Amino acid sequence: MRIHSFISFILFLTFIFFALINKNIFINEISADLVPTLKAALKSINFVSSIIKTIFTSLIIILLCAYFSFLIELSFRIKNIINKQLSIIMSWVIFLLVAFSLNSLIYPFSPTSYEFLTKNYLPFILVTLSCALILLAIVNHKRHIIILTLILLCLFLPIQAPALKNFSAEKNVIIVGVDSLRPDVLTINGFNNSVTPSIDAFINQAQYIPNVYTPVARTFVSWTSILTGKYPVETNARFNLTPLEIVDKNSSIAHLLSENGYQTVWAQDERRFNNIDESYGFQTIIGPPADAAEFLITSLNSIPSVSLFLNHTSLRLISPYIYNNRSAWWTYEPLNFVQEIASEIDKLDEKKPVFLATHLTLPHWPFKSARLTFPAKHEFDSSKPDEYLYLSMLAQADEQFGKLLNELSRRNILQNSIVIILSDHGESFGNKDDGPTSLFENANFTVNSQGHGTNVLSKSQFKVMLAFKDYSEKEAVFTASQNKNYSLIDVAPTLIKVLGLKKENTMTGLPISKTEKSREIYLESSINPLVMSLGKLQLLQTLAKGINFYTVAPNGKLIVKEAIYNESIAAKQRAIIIDEELLATFPDMQDEMIYVNLSSNTWQPASTVDNHQKIANMFKQLCSQYIKDVNKGLFQQCNNADMFLESIYTKWQH
Repeated sequence: MRIHSFISFILFLTFIFFALINKNIFINEISADLVPTLKAALKSINFVSSIIKTIFTSLIIILLCAYFSFLIELSFRIKNIINKQLSIIMSWVIFLLVAFSLNSLIYPFSPTSYEFLTKNYLPFILVTLSCALILLAIVNHKRHIIILTLILLCLFLPIQAPALKNFSAEKNVIIVGVDSLRPDVLTINGFNNSVTPSIDAFINQAQYIPNVYTPVARTFVSWTSILTGKYPVETNARFNLTPLEIVDKNSSIAHLLSENGYQTVWAQDERRFNNIDESYGFQTIIGPPADAAEFLITSLNSIPSVSLFLNHTSLRLISPYIYNNRSAWWTYEPLNFVQEIASEIDKLDEKKPVFLATHLTLPHWPFKSARLTFPAKHEFDSSKPDEYLYLSMLAQADEQFGKLLNELSRRNILQNSIVIILSDHGESFGNKDDGPTSLFENANFTVNSQGHGTNVLSKSQFKVMLAFKDYSEKEAVFTASQNKNYSLIDVAPTLIKVLGLKKENTMTGLPISKTEKSREIYLESSINPLVMSLGKLQLLQTLAKGINFYTVAPNGKLIVKEAIYNESIAAKQRAIIIDEELLATFPDMQDEMIYVNLSSNTWQPASTVDNHQKIANMFKQLCSQYIKDVNKGLFQQCNNADMFLESIYTKWQH
């Protein structure tokens, strides 16, 4: 057994080495700033404890692999037909073949898989392997091995889910976010769509809200605005992984609903850049841990034994970083995450109302999961692979949404619920129609870029979908207008009004039924963790150049570095929308702004707009919204608004 343990340990280290040198699996680049970041991480008790638990779990997996190989070896040593050395070699060859085969069978997109089996063989392989191991022990008269094997097989027994409950409380609130969902891919907006039948069916029976914008096209910032009804400049949630200590979460609707007897649940299948937690008012959190250790531990998912044991045995209770984690995409089974939500709901009190906020991240880059869906009516274009894969992931997210509604209906929650579906932001693929076109042929400016949160002029990034449905009411509880603009900060105030809750009005957002025409909508960009190379999306900042942007906090979470936080705010683009007009400022543009006519989707330099007073009014309103940044010297154009406005016109006199 000792030699098997040694071999297992060496093989495990070999796989880790493979992960380290494979840039697509582990850290893409090692920056000079990695050492101080690791030093900060090692000062975190939570980070260190997570790493220790992972090492402990890894040792268990190493010993389990050694034990199973040892059992196989016993079969070759019956009556000494084969010598010990050869039997050890053969046992490991067989074990590795089985491990790789199972890994390939279940996770065909894993970097350590190969495709030659079908899922129909999985039950046969598991049952046959278990029976063979026990039979070998019986033949060799090893009673203690029989007992130990039976005990270890208990690891593979399904974790017992609680009994299905029948909820009777009113009125439940369900918010479902679908990451990167562009409104223009919905059937209601004319898209030849066959990938979102569940969402389309819901919208056809719901109140669809047109002209909705996200304050910042990033998940954490957007969801903070959704929950609080405030703009990022008010909550301090300006970037993904903003330290939660500086974020104003007191107005989160989860706090209010909790105070009114609701059981509050937050569920997300990828919390790497969105660390919303109990401090927002949620009593139950579903999803992988949201800490810095996750970035490192998830990389072990490329090792077949780790993938199999931590996704299909009770060992995932010790190390939950890989199971149902969208970041570990090649082992992520979309419907399993929905089932986990349903199982956690069954643990709640069926006599109390439920507030469930969940976010489905599949349509976010890298547009991959453990399985591939082929969108009907859409052909693969090798020049635009990301757009096809995006639709594939959107189809799987739609399947998740449909299953979630079904599970809620089975528990009698849906019938008494207000259900909201929304997107946190859109997605740009760099196409011509993702941004406005120039009104003047000789005018040239970057009005669009791939990804999201990168350019406030890109409607495909900042325009989002939003739909409400109250299942307990026969008619819509409010109406929305095609001639008005809305923001995700309107979600929480609308819920408060519909539910008839009493709360001091501290939110900037408005109930949709109370929204006025010609209201101001504000947008701001974020720091871009994706860079464009030859028109393709490539991960670079996450743990490479991005490591210069983040550090590890004492609580073990990855956060934006305080030293560059203000610099990053100063680098933001900002925009204001009034009716069909948008005015945007850019940090490196000191004598101009960009004006966009949203109805014609055309842009021009603001200085070429005839109505100077209109531009001045919009600009000063933008300065007023970001007065906090102006006072800190982080919005330079507004330091002297009149002088700046004069400069954009006087430059043409030279």
